Amino acid sequence: MQEPVLLYLRAVIPLLTDETHASDAGLIDRMLAASRLDAAVFEYVAVQRSTRWQAVAVVMLAGLANGLGLMSRFGLAALLVGLVQALIAWVLWSAVVVIVALLLGARRRNGSVLRATAFANSPGVLLVLGAVPVIGGLLRSVVAAWMVAATVPAVRALYGLRRWRAVAVAVGAFVAYWAIGQLSDYFIG
Repeated sequence: MQEPVLLYLRAVIPLLTDETHASDAGLIDRMLAASRLDAAVFEYVAVQRSTRWQAVAVVMLAGLANGLGLMSRFGLAALLVGLVQALIAWVLWSAVVVIVALLLGARRRNGSVLRATAFANSPGVLLVLGAVPVIGGLLRSVVAAWMVAATVPAVRALYGLRRWRAVAVAVGAFVAYWAIGQLSDYFIG
């Protein structure tokens, strides 16, 4: 006998277990595929210009989720801050990925770094769980790590790198991004 929760998930969210071709998929399908670290979706969105507004939507949904997760601490302003922060962070994260990839000797094959890294934000819709008392901070950290992990297939799609080199780019980008955040907090805040 299967667990009731598993039965519920399979009934309500069949996209979690179904295979979907990236070219046939809508926004939710692509976000789920990106969250599963499906390389095909990153390869598709990187080269398909028609996905640019979906890419923006992914970042905005993650930003709204982040804002909702922070509302208990910061009130309604968290929604606006979450959106603005997500858009700025997306552009900065994309630039850091490009710089780290170049420093590690990678050369981009084709495609848009912004679109690919936007879809790496797909797990960010779970940042709303940051509002969960006691474990919210831990859940936010898990989601952030998941987003860095989602950057790996995005980097592989953009640069044609082997897995461990793509991991090095994603982790190096995260370290650089974190350092930028720490320096900005030091000088601004």
